[in-house]
Amino acid sequence: MAAQVAGKPRDASVFIAPNGGPLRSTNFRCRVLAAAVGAGRAGLTPHDLRHTAASPAVASRANVKAVQRMLGHASASMSWTCTRACSVTAWTRTPTGWTRR
Repeated sequence: MAAQVAGKPRDASVFIAPNGGPLRSTNFRCRVLAAAVGAGRAGLTPHDLRHTAASPAVASRANVKAVQRMLGHASASMSWTCTRACSVTAWTRTPTGWTRR
């Protein structure tokens, strides 16, 4: 990430489209889906990545308000409901990070 933002102004876009312009949601979605297929995870969606980020945060006892801000939810109860749906026990810490059991 440091290399991605090196030398850019603080308000510059971090992720850009192949043509150098803004990364639109359709372009991002296509890139995520292509990467998922390449990784043998066909069907993975950008929304799944939110759960991938939130579930380990909750499993490591992150503050629910911090998770709310991370996910952009309007309320902490919404974050709690959504992350509870992804069982905390489905994740385990390994020497290299978090992984699904």
